[in-house]
Amino acid sequence: MSSASAMTMTFEPGSGVLTDTNGNFIDDVYSEAGIKMTGFTFGEFGDGNGRAHLDNPGDGHFTSALSFATGGRFDLASFDLFPLVGDCFDCSAYDNVIVTGYRGGLTIAQSIFAMGAAPSVFFGALFLDLDELIISTVNGPSPEHDFTNTHFEIDNVNLNRTPSPVPLPSAIGPFALALLGGRFWLGRRKLATAIA
Repeated sequence: MSSASAMTMTFEPGSGVLTDTNGNFIDDVYSEAGIKMTGFTFGEFGDGNGRAHLDNPGDGHFTSALSFATGGRFDLASFDLFPLVGDCFDCSAYDNVIVTGYRGGLTIAQSIFAMGAAPSVFFGALFLDLDELIISTVNGPSPEHDFTNTHFEIDNVNLNRTPSPVPLPSAIGPFALALLGGRFWLGRRKLATAIA
């Protein structure tokens, strides 16, 4: 089995391809380094600083959820998180970042936390062997939080492609049985020779 290969989505200008898949003049798919990100990105990530922007659900010009896929299985290693606290009232006082990993349409892992001030978020053994990752934000727990435009940016999404298992040839089962049978037969023959 080969080792996992690392992929990083940097969002740097010229590093990937933005696509308007539904013809409404809104870029909704971004592909880079073998990773495909789906979500409303509005004006090539907004401020052109090489990051993807997420807003409150229903209260901003940007998406509130970005979906990542590689066309196969992958592990989430880390991503950089940049809270935009200037427009946010007490936005680190509640859990407003949601990271969810899926396999076959089922939730495999989820982490919910406050934006905080740390620039990098690392993930351990929970977010493994995924086929979809969603990073999203959520409205606050009370009206004073709901309309404060809680938003953040992400960068350097690091995924490790999980190698596909190598299928064994269909003849390996009968071959192994024949090999074991032969060893058994030789053992019986040696035992019979020793007794005689």
